[in-house]
Amino acid sequence: MRRPLKIAHCIDHSARARCEDRFTLLLPVRETAGKNPLKKNEENKKLCQFSSSIPAKHITDFSFPMAPEPRYDDFLPSDKQSFVPSAELVARHQSLKWRNICGIALVHIWGMYGLWYGLQTIKWSALLFIIAYGWAGGLGVTAGAHRLWSHRSYRAKWQLRVILAAFFYAAGLTTIHDWVRDHRVHHKFVDTSADPHDINRGFFFAHCGWIMTGKHPMVIQQGRKLDMEDILRDKVVSWCDENFYFMKMFFCFALPTLILRYVFDEPWWLCVGTNMVRYMISLNGVWSVNSVAHYFGGHPYDKNIRPAENWFVTACALGEGWHNYHHVFPFDYSSSEFGFKKNNATTLFINFFSLIGWARDLKTASKEMVQRHAARCGDGTY
Repeated sequence: MRRPLKIAHCIDHSARARCEDRFTLLLPVRETAGKNPLKKNEENKKLCQFSSSIPAKHITDFSFPMAPEPRYDDFLPSDKQSFVPSAELVARHQSLKWRNICGIALVHIWGMYGLWYGLQTIKWSALLFIIAYGWAGGLGVTAGAHRLWSHRSYRAKWQLRVILAAFFYAAGLTTIHDWVRDHRVHHKFVDTSADPHDINRGFFFAHCGWIMTGKHPMVIQQGRKLDMEDILRDKVVSWCDENFYFMKMFFCFALPTLILRYVFDEPWWLCVGTNMVRYMISLNGVWSVNSVAHYFGGHPYDKNIRPAENWFVTACALGEGWHNYHHVFPFDYSSSEFGFKKNNATTLFINFFSLIGWARDLKTASKEMVQRHAARCGDGTY
């Protein structure tokens, strides 16, 4: 059963520019007990400060269940002074990750080779299989890591969680725990220095550059503050993450390649190349939500934030392109006010499992809440 939420504080406070009064939020990495934080010593060189204008009305709101509401004191240094991360600290944390750079480059080179030569000779049945496998991986990210584990927008039985975990690892990303942590930080500090893929640092950085460099100190700081107890208590997630390398290598690389070879009788080079095409497209589909949907599109629900409504991302990412709506109402299991309509394949997937009882407590924003917020903060196109 869908459960409409009519509580105004469920709106994500990442939508910082409101009509309410503002205040400056000061966020230190940590405090040195018994010491003056202004002293220029080695300890305080590690202190980071991040200032962000966030409506005071929304600062204690946290859109993810099971996480305690932060107190103002948690974010304020004892002397109420601003700190900024030193250039040395930022440079040390944001050095290039050559293993990731080489891996991404290899996937794209191999994928383009497979796209050019492999798709000319592959059987239609094998092609349909690899497309379906790519969709499964996408659903693991959208219906699983995103809407279920990151936002808790619905509840799922263990059978569905097992399926979603397997699908997620077929997409070939990081662990579920790390993905959820980074996504929650992204929502809480969207398009700021504490955002893992801050669009203000450029389109390429938001797309995949953030994976090629170390994290900004503010991202690390805020990630450590999050309460991830709900994810740690999930036995399915815990087991899968503990066996991360096996899960990723098996579901992302070994299983689809072996199926193409022994079920569809394709040559080895074509099996590997076709799977790399699938992996390359899947990665860019996921990354496009962080880049394209933060760069192009309208803002009918909140004109003061960068996330936008983008039909192209909706098609590529199985319904994740209604991003302006999603950042205003992150608790909505559909990530859109249109339900399963308008290319929202993820919502259709969740609705199916809701019918058989494996998904329940589907949360939605009421029509009145959406209209009020769009009238107050939208760009007038709603």
